[in-house]
Amino acid sequence: MILVKHPDSIEPILESNYEKIEQRNAESLQISFDSYKFEQNFGDFLLSPNVTLEDEDGHEYKIKQITNYPNFSRITATHIFYELGGIIKNRSITTRSDLNGVASFLFANTGWSFINIDVNDIVSLTDFGNNNVVSLISQITSLYNCEFKINPNRTITFARNIGRKLDKQYRLGLNISEISRTIDVTNVKTVITANGANGLTYTYVSPLASNPLFGRLEAPTVKDDRITNIDDLRQLAINSIKESPEVNIECSVIDIDGEVGDFVYVIHEGLNVDIETRILSKVSRRDYGSSTIELGNTPKRTIEDVLIDQRQTFVENTERTNNVIEQLDNETKEELARLDVSDNEIKLSVRNSEDTLRSEISITATQIRSEVTDLENNLNSTITQTASNIQLQVNDSNNRIATLDVRADRIQSNVVNLENQTNSSITQLSNNINLKVDVGGTISDINLSPGNATINADRIDLNGAVFVNGSITGNTDIVVANNAAVGNALYFGGTRSSFDFIEISGGDMTFNSFGDFMFSGGDLYINGRRALTVDDLL
Repeated sequence: MILVKHPDSIEPILESNYEKIEQRNAESLQISFDSYKFEQNFGDFLLSPNVTLEDEDGHEYKIKQITNYPNFSRITATHIFYELGGIIKNRSITTRSDLNGVASFLFANTGWSFINIDVNDIVSLTDFGNNNVVSLISQITSLYNCEFKINPNRTITFARNIGRKLDKQYRLGLNISEISRTIDVTNVKTVITANGANGLTYTYVSPLASNPLFGRLEAPTVKDDRITNIDDLRQLAINSIKESPEVNIECSVIDIDGEVGDFVYVIHEGLNVDIETRILSKVSRRDYGSSTIELGNTPKRTIEDVLIDQRQTFVENTERTNNVIEQLDNETKEELARLDVSDNEIKLSVRNSEDTLRSEISITATQIRSEVTDLENNLNSTITQTASNIQLQVNDSNNRIATLDVRADRIQSNVVNLENQTNSSITQLSNNINLKVDVGGTISDINLSPGNATINADRIDLNGAVFVNGSITGNTDIVVANNAAVGNALYFGGTRSSFDFIEISGGDMTFNSFGDFMFSGGDLYINGRRALTVDDLL
């Protein structure tokens, strides 16, 4: 019995023409049936796209296709496992790990868990991730040479071999009504080279290479830098080559006794078949007389399968080269990374799944430009490179902008705050450096050129001891709050004998000199009263 688990209620459904398709390693797991419209069929009224169904084994499915007829509907639903194809692991790991470690990384925050029966290998992983969970599970089975099975309650089982050793026979006339055998040599190779550490190499040649029907069919070279002896390298080569034809046996059975992955015996004298093999897939129907199973060492391949595999290989190579990650959700395709190539430009763009972080690199014949944007925090930075200059710019949400422009004859940096109307800049040439600060139109700057340093500011603060070797000249006042010491002579008005006056407001004026105190013209005043004139001294 099938339950319809609608958000509003859960009801059983009366169905007919039920069919359940199962394939090894979850290449397919779906159900289909007809539901007739009548009052007592309560579940029929709850059927709609993406509603959850539960079968008698506890597996859950999502309705993906409904075909409505006047009196019934045809329903097709796929297992909820495939919703993991819409979950992207947006980071990768490079490490050595057992299956438990990599599976924990994979299933984190997905609502799924896993069971590891007997896979204990430790494998080196390079950039594992950056893909959807279903694709990464398939990678795990290849990396760890294992299989997996979908269980109820959102659980995955990993094992070296999924399935039991059954003393079960499928035999024509006993429990098989029809049988066919397919032999496929499409992927057979007869020669492979393996490379190890320190230049170690081994080439394995299959006995089939001497068969004129096959000859030398070379497989891609394999490499493992950890292997240092020839025996291990030979084993790597043998394990990496497919030198046996793929055999597939399809049977129409009277009853299905076994699960996908189980080992069973198939006997048919007319086809000279008497082997132990595995159940690769099965199609179960309520009427077991019309059920079918597929047996062999690999599922039967059609021309369409071969074309799909070739296309998939091309896509995987393109993804590996271009680092293109795709998130698939039904018919919606969301590209998290994109590579566009035209006659005059190559553009690579990457963003996170929330579309809050973006980065882009654009390459043309005249320019390379990179940009990183944080939309959530309103941050942006760019680097633009041409043959003549490199420009860097960083913006933030407070209207602050920093730029750096590098050319062969000049380097200029600027920091601007548009809200406060402030900016500073440094311009560096081979013979000049200029530093400038502008606050609301009030400008201070320092300019350094050969033989000259110029400081322009409303106020210059010198803190600490100041030593001057040379002359100090200028047209301004000098105000000294403490003492002023002069080593030799103090000149007023530009000459020794010509000055206007000396004014002291409070305190004493003491002259200690080995020479004379001389003045000519004018009088000597004390407390505002003339005390001595030049004529008095004559």
